[in-house]
Amino acid sequence: MIPLMCGDHLEQDKCVIGPRVMKESDADFGSDTSKPCRAGVFSGQFLRSFFQFSFAVLFIWFGALKIFGVSPAYELVTRAFAIFPPHVVNLGLGVRELATGILFLLRPTVKLALLLMALQIPGTFLPLFVVPEICFVKIPWILTTNGEFILKNLLMIGGGLVLYGSNWGEEAVPEIPFKG
Repeated sequence: MIPLMCGDHLEQDKCVIGPRVMKESDADFGSDTSKPCRAGVFSGQFLRSFFQFSFAVLFIWFGALKIFGVSPAYELVTRAFAIFPPHVVNLGLGVRELATGILFLLRPTVKLALLLMALQIPGTFLPLFVVPEICFVKIPWILTTNGEFILKNLLMIGGGLVLYGSNWGEEAVPEIPFKG
């Protein structure tokens, strides 16, 4: 176990588990023995704001590129959804991404933005299966730039889960049971 320091809690017998300070001498780390650590609360607030703003920037930027027809993902998107006219697919996806980005900017609509993102993300992996020749140099290990572009969406899934799982407006975080 690695003790972490917080400005209010510099004693040697305490360590930080999430945003709460727990004493090492406690047999059960699941009990709250002190006040929340400001560093933990700050990091939770920072992560929420960081992911919220990052998603807003990405969705607005990528959506605008598609709307103006200058997206580097144009070929990838149009080949993956070849049954639809290319301009319709890109324009529709661009408008949806732009709207999702705007929803991420406003705290009351973040959950709706996360829902829209959750509905879109599975479709972003479609080219790996529909047009693997533009995603892989050698299937399945050597990716093209398009393939790397698609796999980075795993990070978006993780960030979305962090944002969704954060306690909206609450500072309490579920305590981590740890015995060591």
